[in-house]
Amino acid sequence: ASLGQAPAQVVLTFTADQLPVGAAVVVSDASGTDRADGVPVVAGRTVTQALEPGLPAGSYTVQWRSVSGDGHPVEG
Repeated sequence: ASLGQAPAQVVLTFTADQLPVGAAVVVSDASGTDRADGVPVVAGRTVTQALEPGLPAGSYTVQWRSVSGDGHPVEG
């Protein structure tokens, strides 16, 4: 997706509740620097990752890992 301004966070929404263990979200810029700020927050079906404030324009890649309610890890 192309955005007009940098978001403050990335919110991942799943079809099932996620367990509050083992979640990881990496938001990399073109140089490979992780621009995530802090640890992801798991709440029900969502995993939310704050981003560094004032991100410059450019391309970013989001890689994530979470543990579904049945205990199976999922990633993408």
